[in-house]
Amino acid sequence: MRSPGRHFLQTEILAERGAILGTRRPARLDETAPWLLNLMAMHGAAAGDASYETDGTAPSVATGPLGGHAGLVADPVCAIRRVLTLAPGEEAVVDLVLGVAATRDEAVRLADKYRARVQAERAFDLAWTHSQALLRQLGAAEADTRLYARLAGAVLYPERALRADPTSSGAAARGATGCGHMRSRASCRWCWPMCATAPGWHWRASW
Repeated sequence: MRSPGRHFLQTEILAERGAILGTRRPARLDETAPWLLNLMAMHGAAAGDASYETDGTAPSVATGPLGGHAGLVADPVCAIRRVLTLAPGEEAVVDLVLGVAATRDEAVRLADKYRARVQAERAFDLAWTHSQALLRQLGAAEADTRLYARLAGAVLYPERALRADPTSSGAAARGATGCGHMRSRASCRWCWPMCATAPGWHWRASW
């Protein structure tokens, strides 16, 4: 018999690092689940204290601090909120990092690394260099990359109108047999593994 608790995610708020960690409870004793990292780092301007939320069932807060719930959650989210006020002519940089690590210690190490602005800037430089090398290997032009980006946006975009029917895409990708968690595999988040081929994603916003 499957334990219902293993379908929950264990989340942790690292307020001193401005980060949220999360991991899935192992299905077996010999299984090691990856760790998710979500980080917000602000540079160049003063901002209020960050607030956090990891429980999607918690009451929605339109303004003010988030609820700060963490622990074993059935509907996980990674929400970090900070209020930033800029004076005329003032500039600020906000780094948003989403990554995956094999262990909790490694996830904490990544959080400490990418909180530093110099490391974040280096990550963007290396990403550009890698992308140029990859384009040369593929023999792709700049126009091709724009087309690929548009196709990826249609696949990943959250608007339901731009996505395929989840029942058909799920059946094609995973087969027609049931997973035992829910009636449709396509609607069961626990049946879709996290891809660990890339260490993470890094966004930057500047004002």
